[in-house]
Amino acid sequence: MPDFTHHIQFNGQYIAFINGRNCTALPDFYDAIAKALQLPEYFGKNLDALDEMLCDLSWIAESTVLLVILHADELLRDAPEATGAIQDIFAHAAEELDSRGVLFSVFQQR
Repeated sequence: MPDFTHHIQFNGQYIAFINGRNCTALPDFYDAIAKALQLPEYFGKNLDALDEMLCDLSWIAESTVLLVILHADELLRDAPEATGAIQDIFAHAAEELDSRGVLFSVFQQR
């Protein structure tokens, strides 16, 4: 049975979940996104490494990758300075992956 806590794979879509309540600090966010998107073990857990990993995602076979952030208003509450950089990384990844035919979208639920 799939692990619905972190992600599901269904009908050509990979849907990953992060709970913002569990990611108020940057190290917790890195751990959560690594689990949700099955990032390789060599993921360096810093912003540059996150950008590199999200612009790749070659280990995910599905052509649509959706990242759902629940309780997004609590995400990185203890590291607000990182929020803008992470939003920029999400946008860069969406653009980069789109050029390779992969749809990457981030949905935030407050």
